[in-house]
Amino acid sequence: MNNDDSSHLEAPPDQDGGASSFVDNSQQIRRFYTDFGEQVRQARRQKQITQKELAAMIGINRAYLSEIETGRRRVSLHIAYKLAISLDVSIEALLRDF
Repeated sequence: MNNDDSSHLEAPPDQDGGASSFVDNSQQIRRFYTDFGEQVRQARRQKQITQKELAAMIGINRAYLSEIETGRRRVSLHIAYKLAISLDVSIEALLRDF
């Protein structure tokens, strides 16, 4: 293998509006986090728990959870996982619009 040949590392061109076009669109990213936060809020309300209670369950403060629910905070994978577990829903349910 030639050490100068990095063509195998290049992503194929996006022809169907897939993941790479999603990453490039900041409006879609904002919508993603807003929709995710709304799903978290709905699941939390369905369980009839407060932001303070859910935040304590997953080890974050209430203000951070509020920012997640309003889409102002980007969520790490481990926080998304903790939210799903604490709310008794799948991560897929929290991502249902995508």
